[in-house]
Amino acid sequence: MEPRTNAIIVSSSDEKILQSVEAVLLKLDQTPAAKSDKDQQPRVFHLRNTSAFEAHTSLRELLGSGVPLISADQRSNTLIVNGKAATLKLVAEILKVIDAPPPRAEQLRVRVVWLVNAKLIRDEASAPPKELGKVIEELKKTLDIGELKLAAQTLVNINDEGSQFSTSGSTELDGRPIELGISGIVSGKPGGNP
Repeated sequence: MEPRTNAIIVSSSDEKILQSVEAVLLKLDQTPAAKSDKDQQPRVFHLRNTSAFEAHTSLRELLGSGVPLISADQRSNTLIVNGKAATLKLVAEILKVIDAPPPRAEQLRVRVVWLVNAKLIRDEASAPPKELGKVIEELKKTLDIGELKLAAQTLVNINDEGSQFSTSGSTELDGRPIELGISGIVSGKPGGNP
């Protein structure tokens, strides 16, 4: 062994011994990636919803260090993984979970319909929407009201249970401006119990 030149000097008159030693030395002198199976291949994973650093850290925690080789590129937010096909498939499945978009808040769309007793106004107000026929009939019975007319209507988007909402509007009835404001907090799910 020659430490200055990082060389091993072998001397033998037997050619087979020299070939065997050379073959062993070639195997020993390979980089870790070259020593591993020849079926390893690199694959680039482009991330959309998580940082390359966070994904790299998670994969290291799950898979341990060593194989596969994982490199994170923060600039392009990508992971470069070198491993066997089965390992790359596993990494792809893990990244589907890690890089999944955040869950969207459930959105509720509430239709606010402002109805007025037709006896209390002189104007020719519009009839209520036809699809509310059953609701209108129930209101008439419950509140002992005659004919109802539509003063105004609007839609309110509410993001999630527990969210506050408010809406306001104005209309003119019998030549007078009238304001309506509604606010509240959503409790319960549609069709469920509050």
